[in-house]
Amino acid sequence: PPLRRLLRPELFWYAPDFSSREEALRTMGNALEKGGFVAEGFCEQLLAVESLSSSAVSGLALPHVPDVPARVSALAVANCPRPLSWGNSRIHLIFLPVLRREDNALFRDLYLFLSHVIPQSRHLKELRAADNFEDFLQALCPDS
Repeated sequence: PPLRRLLRPELFWYAPDFSSREEALRTMGNALEKGGFVAEGFCEQLLAVESLSSSAVSGLALPHVPDVPARVSALAVANCPRPLSWGNSRIHLIFLPVLRREDNALFRDLYLFLSHVIPQSRHLKELRAADNFEDFLQALCPDS
């Protein structure tokens, strides 16, 4: 499934010690840059976009930078057992997708799945309880 191929252990954080939304975005954005998934400068673009409008939806954050193609498609994830302030919301999960141009069509489905299906899902409790990459992957993609 497309979602499974986007997830990578080096882009998964459990109980990160993020003190703010900006620190979370910087940490995740820098990891994407250093890993070669996106070009240098992505992190600053991400912070600029997020400063215009919060990406919090139903206890999740779905930050992204439109029209900035990735070198390699990926989905960075942070699982925050202690809620993180995100604009006017408090969130537990951060999903940060970066997609190559060829994969842009995935964004809409990915966004709908993450913003509408996951918050209503019986798997949400399992996702939030997953303290390692393999357990998180199994909770997010149970049928694969």
